[in-house]
Amino acid sequence: MNFQGDTLQHPLDIGCGPGTATLACMDHFDTLNHFLIEENADMVRIGQQLIPSGQWQHHNILTLPAFPKADLVLFSYVLNEIPATHQREMVAKLWAATKDYLLMITPGTPHSFMQLKQVRQYLIEEGAHIVAPCPHAFSCPMNDPDWCHFTQRLSRSSHHKNLKEAEIGYEDEKFSYLFVSKQPQPNSYNRVIKQRQHRSEHGTIDFCKPEGTLERHSYSKSKSVDFQQLKKLAWGDRY
Repeated sequence: MNFQGDTLQHPLDIGCGPGTATLACMDHFDTLNHFLIEENADMVRIGQQLIPSGQWQHHNILTLPAFPKADLVLFSYVLNEIPATHQREMVAKLWAATKDYLLMITPGTPHSFMQLKQVRQYLIEEGAHIVAPCPHAFSCPMNDPDWCHFTQRLSRSSHHKNLKEAEIGYEDEKFSYLFVSKQPQPNSYNRVIKQRQHRSEHGTIDFCKPEGTLERHSYSKSKSVDFQQLKKLAWGDRY
């Protein structure tokens, strides 16, 4: 499946809240046959207004013995809410429901990353192929006090600012994620894993590499033939 403009059929959003992850998919792909499972009845009612075409199910995801099969399984900001004793069982059910791709997103905290790191190792042992963010399927080289996370700047509405008693018109949401597939993936790139440090004619950039290692790369206008490209790279980009 090519995720650039194709029709995405049968996405499954588990522990979906009001369907925010599904709405994000709908913004980028022609999606069909949305299936959403949520335990909170109020969230289901809100979600049914936002995505009336979705097939909504009101269930406790911990007690469901299995999930329906789907091309893309979404599990967004849920792993950190599941008791540690149930996490492996949950991931096994997610993987069993996955026909093509599984996307897991967590808050970008050290604790949530450690949970995701354990999930990553389990899925690799179960035959999963890493799509992103890792450019390799070796053991994760990231150790304390670092953790693998990324950031997205979000605009705040006036209502949002009032609720948070905030003055700035935006916030930077930190998140960690894991995107895996049932099919082999060609990974031959470096991933930018931190904010690039750049001055006018030189800088440093941190990569996670296909060899399964981390590298801090220095570049300069006078010595780097790819200076123009390197100075434009952002946190999370592939190179």
